[in-house]
Amino acid sequence: MKRGTTWKSCRSAKPLRSSAATVLMWTCMPFLDITLSHWCIFHRSKAELVVSTWAQQFHDSEIAQKVPLLYLANDILQNSKRKGNEFVTEFWKVLPIALKDLIEKGDDHGKNV
Repeated sequence: MKRGTTWKSCRSAKPLRSSAATVLMWTCMPFLDITLSHWCIFHRSKAELVVSTWAQQFHDSEIAQKVPLLYLANDILQNSKRKGNEFVTEFWKVLPIALKDLIEKGDDHGKNV
């Protein structure tokens, strides 16, 4: 995707499957003036898809990428509370498993987070 990507071009894509949503999420965001967490919160009606994509990405990632994904989840949770509890409900289902995975397979840095 070119540097001039706009929100409209990302938004105009057809409904996405989970894997396509992951690609779009990670390719559009660096070129926009909003953060990934704000983008997720804006699309809170799709919280279940966002969180399931996050969980899949978390479990498929190397240990070094799991900590930033936890920070992303934290940012989404902290900033979405005012707008509704969609993300709290969905992350409540996947975070215990993700944290257990990080503790069992993670290094000291991951365990300290």
